[in-house]
Amino acid sequence: MTADDFTRDDMICKIVGFSQLQGYTEKTQMDYFYGAKCLLDWLETQCGRTWQERWLNGEPSIMNWGEAPSVRNRKHFDSMRLALSPLLCLRVLRPSYEWLNHQHFNKLHLKLSATTDTEDFRMIKETAKLMKFSGHSTLRTMLCATLIAIHTGKRISAFTLEDLQEYDEKRKLGIHYLVTAASLWNVLRYNRIIEGGLATSGTSKIVGALESEELLDKYLILDPDQRFVFASYLDHCSVQCSPLALKQEAAFLLEAFWRDILHHHPEQLTFEVSRSIANAWKKRKKVDPDTGERMNAAGVFSTVRAFYAFLDERAREDPETWEKFAAYNPVDLADIQGEEKLTSDGNAKKRKDTAEKLQYLGIFWETLRKNSENAMRLLEAARQAGPGEQFEANGKQFLRVPTSRSLISTENYGTVSVKVTEVGHPGAKNIDAVSQEHSAFWIWASMDLLLRTGLRPWELYRLEKADISKIVDTNNNVVPCLMIRAGKTDEPRVVQLTPKAVATLSHIMRRVQGELDSYPAVPRFEVVEGEYVEDAQLILQKSLSSYRSGFYGTELLRWLHTFHADLYEQRMLPDWVTFTPKDCRRLVATKMYIKGVPLLEIQRFLGHKHLQTTSLYIGEPIDTLLQQLKGVWDD
Repeated sequence: MTADDFTRDDMICKIVGFSQLQGYTEKTQMDYFYGAKCLLDWLETQCGRTWQERWLNGEPSIMNWGEAPSVRNRKHFDSMRLALSPLLCLRVLRPSYEWLNHQHFNKLHLKLSATTDTEDFRMIKETAKLMKFSGHSTLRTMLCATLIAIHTGKRISAFTLEDLQEYDEKRKLGIHYLVTAASLWNVLRYNRIIEGGLATSGTSKIVGALESEELLDKYLILDPDQRFVFASYLDHCSVQCSPLALKQEAAFLLEAFWRDILHHHPEQLTFEVSRSIANAWKKRKKVDPDTGERMNAAGVFSTVRAFYAFLDERAREDPETWEKFAAYNPVDLADIQGEEKLTSDGNAKKRKDTAEKLQYLGIFWETLRKNSENAMRLLEAARQAGPGEQFEANGKQFLRVPTSRSLISTENYGTVSVKVTEVGHPGAKNIDAVSQEHSAFWIWASMDLLLRTGLRPWELYRLEKADISKIVDTNNNVVPCLMIRAGKTDEPRVVQLTPKAVATLSHIMRRVQGELDSYPAVPRFEVVEGEYVEDAQLILQKSLSSYRSGFYGTELLRWLHTFHADLYEQRMLPDWVTFTPKDCRRLVATKMYIKGVPLLEIQRFLGHKHLQTTSLYIGEPIDTLLQQLKGVWDD
C-alpha cells in the first residue's frame, strides 16, 4: 500500500504510531491523536483524490499558519503542526519549497534522525566529523538534507544532483536562505552518492577537491606518468582531508613545489630532484618574492616530504609499478625543524606586542562597553518612534526610515530590521539598529568574559549552562565558578568568577533566554570529543530565521574588525593596535604577572600543562632563575 491509498484511519494510526516510536507519554500521544483529527478534518475539505493532492491544493491557505482561516485557536494551531511532522517524516505529505520557505522547523531533523532516517543521518554526522566540519556547518547540512528529503520524499542516500540544484535555487526566496546545499553536496560527493559540480550564486560551480583530475588540470600537469603519481597521492590524501584541506595540499605540492621546479628547470622529467636543484628551491620558498622578507615554509616542506614518503612506501608495496617513481627525498627532517624554529621568533614578537597593547587595553575595553550601551539606547529609541518620525538618541538626531515591507535583520536573523539614518548628514547610509546593537553587545560580552576569565576563545564558544557552578573557598565563602572541561590538557580546571564576570554572564543569559520558560538548547559539533551533541545549552547563542545556533570565531572577528576601523577613524587607537579574542589570554597573563601573581598560579588559572608555555604568554621580561636566587645565601 502506498501513501496515496491510506484511509483516514491509516493516517491516524501512522501519526499516533510515530509518537509511540519516539517513546512519548500517553498525554503526548493523545495530543498527537487530537492533532491528527484537526489536520485530517482540514485536509478533507480540500479538493483532490489523494492526501498529497489535497495538501498541495490547500497549501496557499496555510502559508502562514497563524493567519490561516482553518486555524481556530492557539491549541488548534499547535496540534495541527504537531501531527504534521510524522506525516512529513514518513513522506506521506510532500510540501512544496514555497511552503517550506515560510516554516520554522527547529527539530524536524532530530525526529528524522531518531526514527525513519537514522542510518542516513549517522552517515552525515560521521562524514562531517571526518571532514572536520564546524558545528554550524554540520547543523546546516542536516537541515538542508531534511528539507530536501521531505519535499522529494526520497531517502538521503537516493538524492541526485538535480535535487540539490532545485533546493539551492528555491531556498533563496525564504527564511532558509542561509542553509545552502554546499556542505551537503560535499558529504554526498565524499560518500560517492552524487557526482558532478553544484552551481551556486556568486560562483559558476562548486567543483570540490574530491576529483584529483580536476586539480591536475588546474595546475597544468600534463605528463601521463606525473598525472598518475600525483592523482594517486591526492586520492590517498582525500580519505583523511576535508575538500578545503586537500586543495591546500594540492597547492603546496603542485604549485609551490613541482611547477616551481619545472619553471626554473624545464629539463626535469622525473621525481629524482638533484640536491643542488632541491637546495635552490628550498631557498626560494624561504623568501617572499615581493617583499624579500623571511617566510615560514614548514607547510610546503611537510607536504613535499610526505609525498616522497608516499612514493617510497608504494615502491616497497608494489615494486613493479612504483619502483621507477621512488626517489631521494629533497626535504630533510632538519629542514622542517629549521622552519619551526621561526616560531620562537614569533613568540618574542607576540610578547612585545602584548606589552604594547596593554597600554591601550583600558581605552579599548571602556569603548566596547559604551558602544554596546549606545547601540542599545539607539535601538530602544528607534522602536518607540514611528516610521518617518525623528527622534533623539545619544545626543544626536535620527530619522526612522520607513520601509515598504518587513525586512529580516542582516545580523540577528530572528528579528525584524529597524532602519534609521542620522539627520543633518546628506548621503549618510541607513543604519540597521538591530544588527548594530546585536554585534555591539556580543563583541563587548565575549571580550569582557575572555578578559575576566582567561578562557581560550573556543572554550567560551562551547561553554554551557551546566558548566556554571560554585565552590567553597578556604574562608567558607561560596564563590561562583566555571567548570572548564578538559581540552588541550588532560585535566579539567576551575575558573573562579569575580562579581563583574558574574554580572556579564548573567546579562548574556537573560538576553538569550528572553521570555522562554527554560534556557534554550542548540545542536553543536563537539570538536574535542568528536561527537555531535543534539541539545547543548550554550551560553553564547543566537536565534536565526529557522533555528538557533552557537557563535563561531569568524563572526566575532568580523564585527571586531569593523569596530577597530571606527576607532582608527576617531583616532582613539593607533592603526597598528588590534585586539582579538586570542589576545585576551596573553593580556590577562601579563596583567596578573605585573600585579605580582606567582607564575605557577597563572599557569593553573590559564590551564597550561607546562610552565614554559605560560612564560611565553607574559608580555613582560621574566626574571631568570639565577636572578631569583641571587643573594639567597647572603646574610
